[in-house]
Amino acid sequence: LATKHHIRLSHLSHLIEKHLMIHYQHHLEWMLILIAALQGTQREGTHCELDHTKCSFGQWLHNPSIPYLSSTSHFSDIQRLHVNLHELASNIFSQNGSENMDHKSMIQLLQNLDYTSLEIGNEIAIINDMLIIGEYTKDPLTGLLGRRLFEKIVMGQVEIAKATESDCSMI
Repeated sequence: LATKHHIRLSHLSHLIEKHLMIHYQHHLEWMLILIAALQGTQREGTHCELDHTKCSFGQWLHNPSIPYLSSTSHFSDIQRLHVNLHELASNIFSQNGSENMDHKSMIQLLQNLDYTSLEIGNEIAIINDMLIIGEYTKDPLTGLLGRRLFEKIVMGQVEIAKATESDCSMI
């Protein structure tokens, strides 16, 4: 799980303009802190915040200064997924410390945590795309984006697809 998240972070680092993906990067960094805490390799001074409103991603998510995002259904999905993610993390921590830990159950919880993390990334990528395209003007005659912007968006989508382990296709 830690290796996957390091790879996802490295893909995000290749993005030239991260826009909202910077918040997914913060989320992945939190995931690495969580994994280190479970392994007992957590660096001194770091803390895995289990309250979904207090982690850096949660603080951004609950920021009242982003009303243009909070009205989208994707943003509602991110909020729901984020709460679910922190509940899963709490369950993992409680099982990790118990003497009668069920390994199959722990693996299932970790898989659900990873899946939820990827879903958050996918939803942020969708909103990110809407913002990127909305920032640029289209050619007034054809209504299409320019070649340079098209290349920038395609390369960004490839890196986001790698980071979120999702498919990327073009028609």
